[in-house]
Amino acid sequence: MQVGDPAEAETALRDAAAQAARLGMVGQQRATLFNLCVLHANHSRPAQVLEVARECWALPPPMPLEALRTQLQLAFVEAHVALGELGEAWRWLQGAMADALAVGQIAGLATCVLTGYELLTLLGEQARAEPLLAALGDGGEARQFLAEMRLVRAECALLLGDVAAARTHWAALDGPLEVDRIHLRRAVVEAALRLAEGDPAAALATLPPDDAPGHNDELRWRALAVRVAAEAAQGPPNPATRAAAAAALQRDGVHAVAQWLLHRALACADPAEAAACAARTAALAATLADDPARRRDFEQRWR
Repeated sequence: MQVGDPAEAETALRDAAAQAARLGMVGQQRATLFNLCVLHANHSRPAQVLEVARECWALPPPMPLEALRTQLQLAFVEAHVALGELGEAWRWLQGAMADALAVGQIAGLATCVLTGYELLTLLGEQARAEPLLAALGDGGEARQFLAEMRLVRAECALLLGDVAAARTHWAALDGPLEVDRIHLRRAVVEAALRLAEGDPAAALATLPPDDAPGHNDELRWRALAVRVAAEAAQGPPNPATRAAAAAALQRDGVHAVAQWLLHRALACADPAEAAACAARTAALAATLADDPARRRDFEQRWR
C-alpha cells in the first residue's frame, strides 16, 4: 500500500474500519485493519502493528482458514520480531506456515518465506521453509516473488557467514524489485556481500543515503550495521557513524533484530562493545524461555 501522508492514511483506514463495523461487514473490517497493520509496519511502528493485529484477530467470529488469516498471523510475526519477542514470533510463524500450506495460495506461501525466513535463520529452523518453497515452485504466479525471496535468503546466508551461498542467491536475483523499500534492502544486502567478499570501500559506496525514498528506521539500522563494519575494516569507524549507532541503540521498540545486528557490528569493531552485545543477545534469548533447549541453542549459535 503506497501512501502520501501516513497520518491521513491512518485516519482514513480507521474511519473505513468503523464504517464496516457499523454495517456488520466483518470481513471488510478485518481487511481494512490489516491494511492499517501494513501502514504501521512500513513506518517501523511494531507496537501499533501489534495493537491493531490483536484488535483484528479478536473480532468475532473466529477467522476462517483463508489467505487473510495467514497474512494477519505474519503481521504478528513481524511485530514480535521487531519488538525482540522471538518466542511469540515463532509461535505465530508456525501457525502462519501451517495455514499457508493448507490454503495453498502463492502469495501466502511467499509472504511466509519473506517475513519468516530471518527468524527461521536465527532459530536454526531454515529447513521449515522447504515445504513452502516446494509448494511455491519457480514458475507462474510465484515468479513475481522469487527475486525478493532470493534477496532475503542471500541476506540470511550472510548472517550465517556463508558467503558462497549468499553469492549463489544473489546471482539468481534477476526478477523485478519494484518497491522503493525492496530496492533499498537490495542495496544494503549488496553492500554487505561486497564487505563479506573483502571490499569494504565498495560496500560503503553501495550503501544508500539515509534520505532515500522508502527508507525506514529498520533499513537505516541494517545499513548502519554494514557501515560500521565496513569502516572498521579500514580503520576506526567515523565518529559520526559511532554517534548514529549509539543513538539507534537507545531507541527501543523500533526493530530489535536490526539493533542487534548493529550491536554485533559494533562489537566486531570495538572489543569494548562485546559485553553489551552479549547482553542484547541474552535478552533476545530470554524471550524463548518457554523452550529451554531452543533458548540454549540460540545463545550458543549467536554468542
